[in-house]
Amino acid sequence: MEGGSGSIVITEKAPTTRTYKFSSNSTHAGKIQYSLNYPEFFWPVHTPFNPELRVTSDAFVGDYAVARYQTMLGGNIGQYYYQSFQGESYYLTVIGMDEVVYLIYNEEMSLGQLPLNEAFYLENNRLNPQTVAYQLSLDEDAILKVNSTENVGNYGWNLFTVLDDMMYRSLQVTDGHSFHNAPSYCLPAGEYVVVGTGNLPSNGYYQFTLGPVFDDLSTLEVSVGRAVGVRFDVSAIDWYRTNISLLTQDNITVSADYDFYNTYGLLVSGYSLLLGNREVGGH
Repeated sequence: MEGGSGSIVITEKAPTTRTYKFSSNSTHAGKIQYSLNYPEFFWPVHTPFNPELRVTSDAFVGDYAVARYQTMLGGNIGQYYYQSFQGESYYLTVIGMDEVVYLIYNEEMSLGQLPLNEAFYLENNRLNPQTVAYQLSLDEDAILKVNSTENVGNYGWNLFTVLDDMMYRSLQVTDGHSFHNAPSYCLPAGEYVVVGTGNLPSNGYYQFTLGPVFDDLSTLEVSVGRAVGVRFDVSAIDWYRTNISLLTQDNITVSADYDFYNTYGLLVSGYSLLLGNREVGGH
C-alpha cells in the first residue's frame, strides 16, 4: 500500500527457478508432497505469473521418437509418487515469482502389495481427492483386468515402472463394471507402483485379476472370471490365422474376449466372441 494514496504498488521481479534432485532405492517408492502459498493470488487488481512445477527424469519415453520423461504437477497442493527402479533420479523444478512461498517434503514409502484376484473396498469422504498406492511385483509377464462395483464416484488407476532399457512405462488402467467389460492389459515382468485417485465422494469395490502368460500352448483351460495369455513366435512380414474353439462336451455358450499384443505389450487388435457347443436340436 503506497503512503496515504490508498494505491497498491506491486514491484515484480523475473521468475526464479530452482531444481531439486530426488531418488529412492529400487524396491521402495518415494513420495514428493508440495504446497504453494502465493499472496498475490488474493489481490483482485493483479494477475500474477502462475508458479509451475515440472518433474523430469533420467528415464526415457516415446514409442517412435525417444525423449526424456517429464510431467507437470498441478494445483497449489499435491503429491507425486516415483521409484528409482533402475537407479534413475527424478528432478523437481519450481518456477515462480519473488513472493511465492512453497514447501516440499520427500519421504520413502513402505507400500503394501496390491491385493490380487480378490475384491477390496475403498472410500473417500475427504474434502480433497484421495490417493492410494501399492507395490506390484511380477516375476513373469502377466495379463491384467480390473473390474469394480462403484456406489458413488470412482477411483482412477495408473501403473508405472522403468524397464531395463530405461524406458518409463505408464498405463492408465480403465476398470469395468463387469469382468467381461473390463479392458485387458499386458504387463511385462518387473516391479510396478500402482496409484489410485478417488474423487469426492467415492466408494466401491475393486478387483485386480492377474493371469499368467504361457508359451506356444495349443489348449488352455480358462475358468470363469480369469484371464490367461499365450505367447507365440511370429515374423513381422508373414500373415497368420488364429482359430479359437471351445473344447467341452457341455451344452453351453461362453462369452469371451481376445486381445492381441505385440512384443512391447501394446494392443494390436481385440475381439469379443460367443463360443458354443450345442447339441443338435438342443436349446
